[in-house]
Amino acid sequence: MKGPVVSILVADDHPVVREGLAAMLSRFGDLQVAARAADGLEAMALALRLRPDVVLCDLRMPGADGIEVSRRLKAELPGTAVLILSTFDDSAGILAALTAGARGYLLKDAPPEEIHRAVVDTVRGGTVLHPVAADKVARVRQDAGAAEPLTGREIEVLALLAGGLANKEIAARLRLGESTVKTHLANVFRKLGASDRVQAVTEGMRRGYLEPPRGG
Repeated sequence: MKGPVVSILVADDHPVVREGLAAMLSRFGDLQVAARAADGLEAMALALRLRPDVVLCDLRMPGADGIEVSRRLKAELPGTAVLILSTFDDSAGILAALTAGARGYLLKDAPPEEIHRAVVDTVRGGTVLHPVAADKVARVRQDAGAAEPLTGREIEVLALLAGGLANKEIAARLRLGESTVKTHLANVFRKLGASDRVQAVTEGMRRGYLEPPRGG
């Protein structure tokens, strides 16, 4: 017996990718693309209005990224699963998205059947991770041990810190007040046992929250 049709909102700022995903998903008889969004703000507005089963969301978008979409929909629309589909496999993005409430994380080179299976699994309550993402999450959990984990927002702040941004720049990037950024940094330092920014970044890499720099 055929199961219920799963409604999906596709959110991606690249028109070709967005339309391609929608066309690909529509070929599966148990999936229905309810709407498309060109950025995170539009995705959240449409999701709150249409209440789809799944939001298939890019990680990096203007307005609001996939992490912010995951965070808000987890709080305001817990019945809708957010599944991140990204070209990026960095630890900070993966962990921040999952901590914020995303149910899964796939890379855009995943075959259509894998994306279809992931959509169905997230609706059933499962967590779906690309093997690369699963390996990074397992490594972080192993390295962190019993230590208090960083939140999704703290991981975002740490990643921007590692990129050399000052507090004011981090605040602007995340649309937060500088005092809020300072509070997040204090928590990051405490949880990582760091006394300064260099130690925080080094320990963040050791625990798997950040990617070590690649040699060129």
